[in-house]
Amino acid sequence: HGCAPSLSDCPAAIREEFNTGGSWIVSFGIGAAAVTLGFLVLMHAQKAAVRQPAPPFHLRVMLVPGAVAGLCWSAANFCGILATSRGGNAIVMAQMCAAQLVTSGLWGILYFRELHGRQAAVWGFFALWTLAAITLLSFEKG
Repeated sequence: HGCAPSLSDCPAAIREEFNTGGSWIVSFGIGAAAVTLGFLVLMHAQKAAVRQPAPPFHLRVMLVPGAVAGLCWSAANFCGILATSRGGNAIVMAQMCAAQLVTSGLWGILYFRELHGRQAAVWGFFALWTLAAITLLSFEKG
């Protein structure tokens, strides 16, 4: 259509097809809900076939933590999609994976107390190394 270098050069009808902040997210959400429902049905069918009870949902226990975790993940996914549309897959996806790795490690050390002393210090050094690499990678695309 003659607008390949920049999406802003495209007609409005074509730009709307690439609306990452709206239609794409809604489509992703519908697809994720459908797949989750499908697996839930398959799990219940499998348990019924072998005459075992389905695992309990523990709704009272998991409602608030599950909702908070889901909202945080959804917000991060939305921001990641927007960042990818601006910065490109090669850079942003690597940054997101590295940030997830460091965040998970921090949870392991600070909340679950998985590492102590020298091990935690070595992990901290490499976490800083990773953060420096993320920062340097951000300069790659100007």
